[in-house]
Amino acid sequence: MSSLNQLVSEIAHSLRQQDSVPVRRAIKLSIIHARNELIRKSYESHKITDKVLQQRFRLSLIDVPDGDLAGTKDVVNTV
Repeated sequence: MSSLNQLVSEIAHSLRQQDSVPVRRAIKLSIIHARNELIRKSYESHKITDKVLQQRFRLSLIDVPDGDLAGTKDVVNTV
């Protein structure tokens, strides 16, 4: 398996732009983008959940008197 720089070099030489830094940078970013897309599609097709992106929250509700509802704890909301 070749490294990223080797792939960039091979593609840049095939385009006859081996000394062009912007072309090499664009090729490198394109390779990284394509690799990330393949990984993302693989994760989606295998139903894998990324544990880094998954977030959980634990909330506790507290009673805050705000003036309008102060002293109305026995009223049932019918929404």
